[in-house]
Amino acid sequence: MVGLSVFVWGQGLAWQFGELSGYQLFPLFGLLAFTVMWAHYAVYFLQQIFKFGEDRWYLPITRYIVLFSLLMHPGLLIWMRWRDGFPPSTIFGLGGWVLVGIASWFIFMIFESHRWYRDQAWWRWITWANGVAMILIIFHALNLGSDLQIGWFRWVWYFFGVSLVVFLIKEYYDSRRGR
Repeated sequence: MVGLSVFVWGQGLAWQFGELSGYQLFPLFGLLAFTVMWAHYAVYFLQQIFKFGEDRWYLPITRYIVLFSLLMHPGLLIWMRWRDGFPPSTIFGLGGWVLVGIASWFIFMIFESHRWYRDQAWWRWITWANGVAMILIIFHALNLGSDLQIGWFRWVWYFFGVSLVVFLIKEYYDSRRGR
């Protein structure tokens, strides 16, 4: 799915990478962050169904890819707006879906503190908030993402949404059963 996102991004640029700007790069980081996080949910779901073990390198490496992408996606946009003479707050003029993205981004950043807090009793609420943020990002992307205006790729994101809901329901069901 990550490769598909990169393909669509490149297709949207007509494969012309000679003069890339931050405005053209920042969507790629949003696509990467989401698709890798979605893959985390998908892999966990498949591990629960088919009872296979974790790859010891997959999560540590991909978590850093997600963190880097989460920082670059809004960071590039804010930097480009500032560089063009607009205060970073002008991104709010893009609509309420930007606020949804910002709220989700903060939840994702809190989730990144899992290394220190995942054993706390309240951590399950952060895990659930992360799932809600993932769903909200689907709406954020469908409403703002220029690459998602390509008809067939929109359907891929509908698949992301439906499958994510299935993954979250299974995760909730398993947590209620004490797994």
